[in-house]
Formats: sequence, C-alpha cells, structure tokens
Amino acid sequence: MMPRISEDQFAKITKPREKRTRKPDTRPLEKDVQAAVKSYLHRLGALPIRVNSGAMTAEHNERKRFIRFTSEPGCSDIIVCLDGYFIAVECKRVGEVATAAQLAFGKKVQDAGGVFLVVSSVDQLREGLKAVGL
Repeated sequence: MMPRISEDQFAKITKPREKRTRKPDTRPLEKDVQAAVKSYLHRLGALPIRVNSGAMTAEHNERKRFIRFTSEPGCSDIIVCLDGYFIAVECKRVGEVATAAQLAFGKKVQDAGGVFLVVSSVDQLREGLKAVGL
C-alpha cells in the first residue's frame, strides 16, 4: 500500500515551477561581425570576398535536392587581398573559438605564406593587421 502524503506535501510537489528568465545575449551576431569587418576592409581599399559554406535543401521541378556548398573544409568567412597579401579572416562572436577544421585551414594559409586571423571585432582585425605589418 502506498503511503499517504499530507496536503502540504502534495501542494509542494504539484506547485508549478517558476519560469526562469534568461538574460538576453547582447553579443553581436557572427553575421554582424562579418559585415563590420568587410566594411572596414573595403575602406582600407582591400578586396574582401565573403565565402559561403554550408548546405541547404532546394526544390526544383517538384523534386527536393540536398545541396552542399563549400570550397575547402574550414574555409574562412572572408578572403581578402590587401596590398598584395592573401588574408583569411575567420569571424566569431565574442567568446567563441575557431573549430579544428578552421584552424587547420588557417595553418594551410600560413604555410602558403598568407595571413590567417580569427577576430570578434574590427578592433581585433586592426590589431591583427598591424601585427603583421599591414
């Protein structure tokens, strides 16, 4: 036989939980960081190219197809030509880090004589370019 519980105990266990409110995430989105970086690079006279990668499902003639588009695993968000230098810029939200594939791509860029930067703001981009003499 199940032990009986008091009304007070029953009220405690059946009382609805209070909803926890999360603080809004005020960090700029990655796409906002990318836009700011690209705009800054344009002002420097560079040629920044946004590289899209990922996948999507597309419908054509009533048929759905899965399409993956990427040039190289881990390819940086923005590829730049500035003063004769090849620069790969990986943009991240504040507090986020590059993936292993992105770091491997960056190593390939550096091994080939280019510059690889991971940035969360235009200030970090400016510092990174200054550090390599640009």
